[in-house]
Amino acid sequence: MKALIVLIGILASINLQSNAIKMEVPSIANKEEYLKGINDIRRAYAKKAKIPNMYKLIWDDFLETKTQMDDHSGEGETMRINRRDGDPATTKRMQKQIKRYFGPNRRSKLISKYKGHHMTGLEDLTPGQQRIGCSPKKTQIRVANKTEMLNFDTLCFMGPEGTGNSWNMELGAPGSACAQGFENDDGLCSPIQKAPESSRESSRLESTDPNLAETQKSNIPTDNVSNGIQIWSIFVIISLMIFGIKN
Repeated sequence: MKALIVLIGILASINLQSNAIKMEVPSIANKEEYLKGINDIRRAYAKKAKIPNMYKLIWDDFLETKTQMDDHSGEGETMRINRRDGDPATTKRMQKQIKRYFGPNRRSKLISKYKGHHMTGLEDLTPGQQRIGCSPKKTQIRVANKTEMLNFDTLCFMGPEGTGNSWNMELGAPGSACAQGFENDDGLCSPIQKAPESSRESSRLESTDPNLAETQKSNIPTDNVSNGIQIWSIFVIISLMIFGIKN
């Protein structure tokens, strides 16, 4: 009887672990469209403000996971917090803040504010940011030195910049001062895409290495391995328990 109780406990534990793995964490419904919306905002601002090195953001799964875990490590060093999708009052304040710091004569003050503040609205526009990860998360923060509260529905982390120093730049044509490895994509600095391998070259590689296909097959991971091990483990446990009961 004791062995049977132990067996039930083990099976229950395995079931709980399986359910825990299946638990879904909140995520952006359409990441591609969401990302495009932010890049469109950055592109429009770069053209209006004559920013020559505004980078096109790419989605970063690691930063997304950090937002889901509410892990703020690296804040102000390798990434910055960007709260988005505010209520009407919050959106209005964001627009006012963007206007307040518009233009090269406001840049030095803007950079100094970045040192100790979350720059509502302007975080979207930080020129040097290249990666972003977001997840749905309702947050409420108080405006510095005021009783006003701002409400947001989305939490984003942006990297690699943590300081806001990329605002310190000379004016120029949008996309004209991209770093090496980037190219002008209608005003934004976008990573240069490597040309896809031609089908002819791929066929040549296959013909010169007859073992390539077999090697690739052997290296393909299968999702069934872990399930197979789990089932085998349960089978062994049950067999041992039955043997123990008989003895």
